[in-house]
Amino acid sequence: FPQHQIMRCFDLCENSQQYFEFPSLYHGGTAFVDGGCLDAHDDAVFRTWCGNNYSYILAFEPDPQNYSVCIEKAKEHGIDRIDLVQAALSKQTGEVCFSSNYNGGSHILQDGITGIAAKTRNETKVKTYALDDLIDDRPIGFIKLDVEGAELDALKGSEKTIVRDKPFMALSVYHRNGDVLILMDYLHQLVPEYRFWLRHYGPLHYETVLYASPEQIGVK
Repeated sequence: FPQHQIMRCFDLCENSQQYFEFPSLYHGGTAFVDGGCLDAHDDAVFRTWCGNNYSYILAFEPDPQNYSVCIEKAKEHGIDRIDLVQAALSKQTGEVCFSSNYNGGSHILQDGITGIAAKTRNETKVKTYALDDLIDDRPIGFIKLDVEGAELDALKGSEKTIVRDKPFMALSVYHRNGDVLILMDYLHQLVPEYRFWLRHYGPLHYETVLYASPEQIGVK
């Protein structure tokens, strides 16, 4: 990538919030897609972060127990204009094998492991959606993905939406080796104007987020 299209930012702001940096890059009044809802915490944070200026939230959580928690927590936080979908985001609408761990580690089984491994992974089947199959004419302004290594597939299922709306994005890139470059390369092919910022949260090797936007900001 040309240097002017990538700005690296490793400093952690005093009040930084994972997935929710750079509020000026979000176009208020548009929709927020939450891939990997878990417990609706991020949706509550988003509502505050954007000053309640959004059209609706479309949140995906495939794990059955986590999904039930999302419903309870959304009500508890008083989050309105939210559609909770018990499904995973992927490159196509269908069904996949899924490891249901009832926590943030639940994930799609990419290799479809069965047998003995299924007993320890709580293997089940879950619905998947390509985001493009669900989106109507309402613009998407922000896509957040923390889907345990399925980020690229989720982006592939969102290709038409990304090209149309060029949303601000916050993408987890620590689940699979090479995802930082793979996801940047894919997005740059779709929307050459995208610029990228990388931030890491916490002292351990995980919790690294790639931010993407076709717009520019000043970096501290």
